[in-house]
This record gives sequence, C-alpha cells and structure tokens, in this order.
Amino acid sequence: MTMKGGLVDPATKFKKRVASEDTSAYKVVKRGQLVVGFPIDEGVLSFQQLFDEAIVSPAYGIWDVAKPEEVNPNYLERFLKSPQAITYYLGKLRSTTARRRSLDRSSFLELPVPLPPREEQKRIAGILDQADALRRLRTRALDKLNTLGPAIFHEMFGEGIANGKCWGTCSLGDLVRDDDRINYGVVQPGDHDPKGVPLIRVADLTSPVVDFTAVKRISNDIDENYARSRLQGGEILIGCVGSIGTTMVAPKDFCGANIARAVARVAIDPEKCDPEFVAEYIRSDLVQRYFQKEVRLVAQPTLNIKQIRETKIVSPPRELQESFLKRIGVLKKTREVVANDCLKQETLFASIQHRAFRGEL
Repeated sequence: MTMKGGLVDPATKFKKRVASEDTSAYKVVKRGQLVVGFPIDEGVLSFQQLFDEAIVSPAYGIWDVAKPEEVNPNYLERFLKSPQAITYYLGKLRSTTARRRSLDRSSFLELPVPLPPREEQKRIAGILDQADALRRLRTRALDKLNTLGPAIFHEMFGEGIANGKCWGTCSLGDLVRDDDRINYGVVQPGDHDPKGVPLIRVADLTSPVVDFTAVKRISNDIDENYARSRLQGGEILIGCVGSIGTTMVAPKDFCGANIARAVARVAIDPEKCDPEFVAEYIRSDLVQRYFQKEVRLVAQPTLNIKQIRETKIVSPPRELQESFLKRIGVLKKTREVVANDCLKQETLFASIQHRAFRGEL
C-alpha cells in the first residue's frame, strides 16, 4: 500500500500487483473490509473499496465491520483518521524489540467510536469529504507552483552544462565558503527535548512552511557536539536519504537550528555565486539525474558528501543570474501566500473533524 503524509493515498492504494505467483505469504482483503497497518504510528488504515479482492502484506490486519447496517464505511474511515483517533493511537503505542512503536490489536479494537444514526453519519462524512476536497485543491495549487521554479530555470539556462553556451563550470565544493565545508548533521539525536534545539529533517525540506512548534528538538548537549552543522540561515540544505536531492535554502528563522544526519549543509560563498541560483540549479533535472545515478545502496539509498562536493555547477553571467532571481523572488512570494493558506486549511480541516465527531456540526 502507498502512504502519503502518513496516511494511505486513496489514489494509489492497492494498485501494486505482485510479480511472483506465490502469494501464500499475503492476506486477501475483500471489498468493504477494513485494512489496518501495524505499527500504526502513522495511521495507516483504509477500507478496501476498489476491487472485489486484493492482497496485502501479512503486517496488515483485516476486519469486517461488526454491524454494517449501523456504520457508514466512509464515516468510520474518516473517524479512524481523525485527530481524536490518532491521539488515541499515540497514547497506546508500545515499544517493540525492533525499536519501533506498535499498537496491538486489542488496543485498536478498544477505540471508542461515536455512532450517531446512520443518516447523520452519512451527512458528516459528506461534509468532511467536501472540506477535504477544498484542502486538496490548495495543496495541488502549491504543487503546481513548485514546478514553476525549475521551468523558469530551464527556460533561461537550458540543461546547464549541456546547453552549448561557453559558461564556466566548477564543482559545488569550490563554491563553499573558505572557512567552511559541506557536512551532514546529527547522527544520534536522542529523545525529543521540548526545550531543546530545533532539528531540521529531510521531511522539513519538502514542507512549504516549517512549524517550529512541532519539529523534533534535540538537547543542548547534543547540539554542542554538532556545532559544525548548526545553521545560520542562507545555507543550502540537501536531502541525502529518502527524498534524495530535495533542496531548500535555509531561511533566516532557521538560525540556531541544527540538521539531521540525512541532510547535507552547503554554505555557499555569496561572493562566488548566489545561493538561491545554486539551489535552483541543484533542483534541475541535470543535477537530480546525477544524484540518482550516484546514490549508494547501503541499508537504504544514500547520497554522500563526495558526490555532493563533486556536483558540477555552471556559472552564467551575473546579470542573467540576477534576472532569474528577480523572477524567482516573485514566485516565492506567491508560493508563501499559498503555503500559508494551505496551513490555514489544514487547521480548519482539523477543527471541522473535531467538531464532527463531538456532534457539533
């Protein structure tokens, strides 16, 4: 099953076909049955409504709704993914020998579910569907805006090295400040410290706005041991594990934060090249293809410092860079407005969910 944002993505769930003919290790789930993934710290659950039968990993639990005549499946699925339900799951999670938190079957089945009359369930589910659809429209608008930066870059600079222009090239490492170097971040962040230092992780590089009230924080003692990766703002941050090649320029409010081991910090000397231009160049198809080619398979695909340092960067005339950055500046302001609207929509949707399952809609 495909997860998106911690939840099953309805557009892709159950689409994967198993290539092997031996499916004995899998479970068969029929249309209308509830599928629950364990561990459930990310709320992986959904009704199977796309096929008469599908197969899922043995790690998933499968249940029939006890009284289908009393429960609207869409209403139940909405409740099981609501903030109230997620809070319940998090309160029941237990550590396992594999150092992962898991919710056992009995605790999941003990979750109290509010059950108004079936027609009321259908009405509530319909309201939540509409609110969710509006929320997704905002998100799609932001996704479209995120594609404009690379499009503008390609329009102005083509494929960079391969564009046939007589522009100088250098390695990314050559653009780093003379008193600095490219480096990873904190290897073992330890437990969350509410009063500690914010830790920027790969997932934060894809967020339109980083919520510092929700990010993981590390103790000041751990931060002191990783002063080399502490941020001042203006550094290029590159995802090295998971979302490889994800890139952002650290905003000023990142000053004082640190980064995780899966993030590389690149402090560009602005006298050598503009960091915003370099960041957009790294996002280009040319560099992204290079990253994907150079990743190393250890426990999971990883981009290392050597590959980042050796990344070839083209240096167009300064006036062309400045023209590009003016266009990108307008785009960034628009993107910030839409991103803030997305956050407001998320907050509003969570509020509607709370009200819906307290009988206040």
